[in-house]
Amino acid sequence: MLMRFDGRWLLAIAALCGLATGASAQSQSVFVPLTPCRLADTRIGGGAIATNTQRTFNVVGSTANFVAQGGTAGGCGIPGFVGPGFPTVTAVALNFVAVSPTGMGNLRAFPSDTPRPTVSTLNFQFLIPPMNVANEVILAVRKDVQGNDITVYVSRQTDVVIDTTGYFVSSPVRGELNVTSPNVIGGYSGNVVTAGVSGATIGGGGALTDPYGLDTPSQNLVTDMNGTVAGGIANLAGNQTGTLLDAADATVGGGFANSALGAESTVSGGNANSAVGFGSTVPGGVLNQASGDYGLAAGFFATASTGSFVWSDHSRELEFASTADNSFRVRSAGGAQFVTATDTNGVATAGVTLATGGGSWASLSDRNAKTGIEQIDPRSVVERLARVPVQTWSYKTQPPTVRHIGPMAQDFHAAFGVGDDDRHINDLDASGVALAAVQGLHAMVEEKQVTIDAQQAELSAQKKRIDLLQRRLESLEAQVGAR
Repeated sequence: MLMRFDGRWLLAIAALCGLATGASAQSQSVFVPLTPCRLADTRIGGGAIATNTQRTFNVVGSTANFVAQGGTAGGCGIPGFVGPGFPTVTAVALNFVAVSPTGMGNLRAFPSDTPRPTVSTLNFQFLIPPMNVANEVILAVRKDVQGNDITVYVSRQTDVVIDTTGYFVSSPVRGELNVTSPNVIGGYSGNVVTAGVSGATIGGGGALTDPYGLDTPSQNLVTDMNGTVAGGIANLAGNQTGTLLDAADATVGGGFANSALGAESTVSGGNANSAVGFGSTVPGGVLNQASGDYGLAAGFFATASTGSFVWSDHSRELEFASTADNSFRVRSAGGAQFVTATDTNGVATAGVTLATGGGSWASLSDRNAKTGIEQIDPRSVVERLARVPVQTWSYKTQPPTVRHIGPMAQDFHAAFGVGDDDRHINDLDASGVALAAVQGLHAMVEEKQVTIDAQQAELSAQKKRIDLLQRRLESLEAQVGAR
């Protein structure tokens, strides 16, 4: 392919720069242009290269002694080798000049870790007057270590000048072509998609070494079809069983050491989380596991079984797990609140609260949150409540041995006309009716007590009169007996 940089046409060999296509992962290279810079000049450093000999030259990095080879002090700004997994220089645009050759010959330049090629980089000959011969090429560089990056061989003695106009650096994105759907692999070069998998994506992340000092691999890995790891470190999409379809479409958004092991499972991020069941989800947090199908675990050390929702706070360094499938369980040591309405300032105007350490819900009953306030007749409430049947019964969804006591919602609604509908009894309404009934009974009891007190007073007066009459009768009987 032809590329033009700084007005120069460079013939780039695709395979040389890592641009070849095929079934294996290919990392495309990106060209970084440089202001023309001298890397070496044997007229200044080292002297001419003798006939049928070769010499190594430094090209990348800044620590090598470029001055000793006649180059620019500190190099030309081409990055040096860092280590496996990092973007590295794959090739350099170099201009070779044979200066005052002593005869006809050729120059061959090649990476120092590869054999000398049989083809020449440039051909030269001795001319009068002397003529320098130049050729600009793209040349791969040594990949294992930094230093002695390229080797130059000449078949006839000549001085050599080497300049650079730029370099190619490995792209953070690789592609794996296949007949189904290509895989895209970004980030650390150690990130892997298992052979045979298609439609996989590793967006980036991964690392050469574990940044947290834990004994765990740091690459991102997709082992099943259509899996995705968006980023992060040491994340896994798939279950590594060798079967490419049993954990397909799994997704890890990022974070560290997360695993989406079930088909269509998702771990959004966090640390050491796992979604094991089909369609299971962990939105983040630490040490959470959605172990069953369709389960959701979030927070800290939550474990959700099939169809369960578990959220755990960090009040204890202990696991908090669902106690049954298809259940909802929350650990919230600081209390909980469900808000069903707010005002324009976001202040709760309706809802229920479970206080820290509490055991029952408290409904919002603030006077300021209410309207249409009307007084009631407690006596009427008592009379209506007396007509509401109260029975024992079982829910159809529970075993018949589980019994409850209370009215039917239809009877309650017919008697008092409160609540959202005639199929539910609101705890606040039930409590209100009970309190009103207590007030009504209290008024009725007080009224009866007045009557009873009056009757008691009347009885007491009658008793006094009877006692007086009894004493008079006894006195008369005594007088009669004395005669």
